[in-house]
Amino acid sequence: MAVFRRMMQTFLQGHWTGLIVSLVLAVATIGLGLVIPWLIRTTVDRALLGDRPDLLRPLALGILAAGAARMVTAFLRRLISGRVALAVEKDMRDRLFSHLQRLDSAFYLRSQTGQLISRAIADVRAVRMFLSYGLIFTITHSLTLVSVTVILFILQPRLAALTLVPMPFILLAALSFSRKLHPSLYAVQQRVAELTAVAEERITGIRVIKAFAVEDLQQEAFAEASDLIYRQNLEAAGIRSRYVPLLGALPSLSLIVILYYGGRLVVAGDLSLGSLIAFNGYVMLLIWPMRMLGMLVSWGERAAASGERVLEILDQEPAVADRPGARPLGPVRGEIEFRAVRFGYGGAPPWTASIS
Repeated sequence: MAVFRRMMQTFLQGHWTGLIVSLVLAVATIGLGLVIPWLIRTTVDRALLGDRPDLLRPLALGILAAGAARMVTAFLRRLISGRVALAVEKDMRDRLFSHLQRLDSAFYLRSQTGQLISRAIADVRAVRMFLSYGLIFTITHSLTLVSVTVILFILQPRLAALTLVPMPFILLAALSFSRKLHPSLYAVQQRVAELTAVAEERITGIRVIKAFAVEDLQQEAFAEASDLIYRQNLEAAGIRSRYVPLLGALPSLSLIVILYYGGRLVVAGDLSLGSLIAFNGYVMLLIWPMRMLGMLVSWGERAAASGERVLEILDQEPAVADRPGARPLGPVRGEIEFRAVRFGYGGAPPWTASIS
């Protein structure tokens, strides 16, 4: 959470307005989605089974209007979210590159170029995906879970209690998924950066490699770095293969409860047919957020791993910097002479030169 707080404070500056507008549109989309099953319940119980056929047309028009409005708000939300996402990524990349320009030569001596390129491209993109999409999805899905749960208990408390039995197991599975996936994804990002460094160094020095005829050795080094990514990705894929299907299957148990126990309540007269249909509709609204839980955890963990790597660079302080309150030097006229100048960095012994 500390990493997420820092990422939001650091990378969302100047983008909060678009993000809030997108969030408001997302909440409106959720609200309209919650209205539709309730209108269907009223249509079945009052218009179809309640001898009120005169209500059929207005209720049908209401469902149509709610669906159309939901489509419009979802379209606007996606449009604004896309623009915010691209703006966040651009600002992050510009800020990272600007900071790299201010760092001293010692930093570049101990840093691989491929690592820096990977952080400026792959890691920035992973952080952007979560801050612009994953963050909104997390909030909206949480609101959906809470609001649908309240409505289910209003419709039929006993059926709601049984339907929500899988919920604690889903949360436990998601927490376990998060704990195991984060180290694996962080290692994947590191391996990708190492491979980028190997490729960059070999391509830059291709003339030397060809001059000494060591292409086979360099190919082996590249293949070894590539194999490390392959094995690390296999580990992450294995974790996903165990947890994502589980997170997708657990919500389906709720549908079995609705069909069996809800059907018995309808036969016994303790629940109307329209309420059962609405109940099923609301549970269907729950299934997607529950299944998305695994993907959101994956996005969040990847963003946390990438965010640490990006913030690690931004936390680097230049070894050479102007004093506070330093004035611009301005145009320099005349002659400058250096005598016995000593210079060194990165632990290397300093060298002395005289230049005039």
